Amino acid sequence: MSPHSWFFTTTGPDTTAPTVSGTDPAKDATDVPVATPVRATFSEPVSEAEIILKDAQGTAITGTAAMDSTNKILTFTPQQPLAHSATYTAEASKAKDTAGNIMATPHVWSLHHGGA
Repeated sequence: MSPHSWFFTTTGPDTTAPTVSGTDPAKDATDVPVATPVRATFSEPVSEAEIILKDAQGTAITGTAAMDSTNKILTFTPQQPLAHSATYTAEASKAKDTAGNIMATPHVWSLHHGGA
């Protein structure tokens, strides 16, 4: 029997925390329809992520959040239509990847709903 040899390379542990790679509506979007849900797309599959949407006075908007089947897109749908001619701040945070890395800082962006 002749000897066999092979080579392989291993990688170190995943130490890169997930980030938000995109938002919908985009940062500082204007004339956003009042029924538009708010989405955050993450750089990798995540769990435990949340989106908080607040009005100009800092009051959290009631709604539901749902993750898509890829575990990369979190959608927040307000319980009621948002106000016309109003600015809101969205914050995505607490996302954790499969290696246990947690977002370092929340991702914050604003959007403005157009007039009636």
